[in-house]
Amino acid sequence: MSVSAVAVDTSVHPLLAEEPGWEIKNGEYVRLVAAESVLDQVSQLLDGHDELTFGISINTVGSFNIFKERLLRALVHLRYSAPLVAASLQSGRHDPQLRSWVYTPASRLEQVRSWAERTLKIANVHWEKTVDSYMQHVASSALKNSQVEGLDQHFYCHLVVSNSTPRAIVLHGSHALLDAASSLPLFKTILKWISQGCDVESLKWGEEVKNLPLGYVTALGGPLPGWDTLGVPLMAQCGAVFAEPTLTHSLKPARQEITVKGRSVRASRKLSKETTMKLLTVAKKLGFSMTQLFDAAFALATYYYNPDISGDASKALIKMFPAM
Repeated sequence: MSVSAVAVDTSVHPLLAEEPGWEIKNGEYVRLVAAESVLDQVSQLLDGHDELTFGISINTVGSFNIFKERLLRALVHLRYSAPLVAASLQSGRHDPQLRSWVYTPASRLEQVRSWAERTLKIANVHWEKTVDSYMQHVASSALKNSQVEGLDQHFYCHLVVSNSTPRAIVLHGSHALLDAASSLPLFKTILKWISQGCDVESLKWGEEVKNLPLGYVTALGGPLPGWDTLGVPLMAQCGAVFAEPTLTHSLKPARQEITVKGRSVRASRKLSKETTMKLLTVAKKLGFSMTQLFDAAFALATYYYNPDISGDASKALIKMFPAM
């Protein structure tokens, strides 16, 4: 077995030496799942929880066949620009429990085209079903045991069609790969490739590995000044929060069993312009951000809807994710 490591200059800071990097093993690029490992573990432990689904409605005067072909070409280009979409997550490469990204470089366009055709799913629906309802359907389908070309697949693109007309594009993937903040730029890029066309014939396959993501420290610009004096204590403080043995106070579940797996429920309330300005003014005056304001409102609402606090009420606390 031949093993080589992608060279990384670790002379700047010890953090870079500890950062998981890509290794080449028997022609495969392998890297321990790093900052996204918690999301990957949650997905495994909770049977697909933390898989994300994003969708947009589209209006086009083009034919279905033309749109589909352009979307396939966009997916081919996406694999070159972000090859992690075609990587698999495998256990046992670095750790018996923590999984690793494994990416096999492509050798020719036809191979990537085959991957794109398997990654794209065409859904013919009655358009009375909205994008939201179709997304709920996709969200209820876990990626577990989903494979393309014999490897676990953690990314799919759905083209929703009604009466032979493209109506929506829906992306479904592991939270270790997709995130809300990156979904809009991703859709923007895909739509640009669809509308303007994209050259995939001149892409040099095998060289797409240069676009595999850097380690999280390097990607964020390297260790910031003061990491040793400020960063390390902050990390210890964050760890202490998660290690706190006191159980979080939370809402009471409406039922003890899951009746519809993956159902998403959306609730919204619109504040008036005047109320919003008052909140902004008071928060700024007291030195709080809107994020802190919303977090506090969430905690107070949890206590309001479930006032039954076990134990010492003065020591009750809210851990945001478990409380949700």
